Amino acid sequence: MIRLTSGLFLNTIIFTVKKGVRTIGRTAVLIKPAGMDAEGRLEEINGMIMRTCRRNHLRIVWVADVTLTHEDALEFYGVHEGKWFQLPMSEQIEGHCLRAFEIEGKFAPRIMRRLIGPTNPVVAAIKAPGTIRGQFAEGDMVAFAKQKKVVDNCIHGSKNSQEAIREIEILKRSRIRPQ
Repeated sequence: MIRLTSGLFLNTIIFTVKKGVRTIGRTAVLIKPAGMDAEGRLEEINGMIMRTCRRNHLRIVWVADVTLTHEDALEFYGVHEGKWFQLPMSEQIEGHCLRAFEIEGKFAPRIMRRLIGPTNPVVAAIKAPGTIRGQFAEGDMVAFAKQKKVVDNCIHGSKNSQEAIREIEILKRSRIRPQ
């Protein structure tokens, strides 16, 4: 063992880096109905995801077309429990064909959320026009919220790896549709 000036042993530091700090991130990406329904949109979004994964050395672990039940959709958006928009967001994805991805690699949630873009399609179109939401999502979340409606911003990406683990579990137990 090599002793560092701080009094820590080198192998302790290596152990901390390998075991204590998670360098491999995991994320769930879900293409929602607005991204699935429009002609050509699904292929283009799929291509953007694939290219981003290749460029950033991310690995697509699992991909499937799924359908969520009402209960699974509510659980998927469970982080918003108690908020007025949990139910409408859940209803937006339940019973529809959705494309689900499990992606892993260094900084996977951050990289994929950068590709996805801001949540509000209006903001995405102005500030991040090259993102998935900037190109394909429609509607203004602020205007919709005043009417107690939610906008279908066409895609979902996990906020972090912990959230991704929960979301992937829900997606994998859903009804998988043949592709």
